[in-house]
Amino acid sequence: MLLTSSKEDSPFNTIVITIITITFKNISVTMIITLRWGQMRTYILTELERKIVNRFLENGEKLNGFRVLHYNIRNAMTTLEEDMKKISMVLEKIGE
Repeated sequence: MLLTSSKEDSPFNTIVITIITITFKNISVTMIITLRWGQMRTYILTELERKIVNRFLENGEKLNGFRVLHYNIRNAMTTLEEDMKKISMVLEKIGE
């Protein structure tokens, strides 16, 4: 059941906040979902993922989460490379 939804527009960002309440057998769970468009992330790896990668590169140690990160890297590599090519093409086209 969708309880409420609101949207705030600005020249730089669009924020959509949706509050959903689900009730089943007298138990209610409320979820708040926030989505933001218009602002590109400036990172690929999170701080934890960066720590896992750095430790592996420094001494080969595979910290907790390494296997999942390795799987995610393999699956995302093609998309990441394509995105970097597109970003380079945009910068080239605007003369940077």
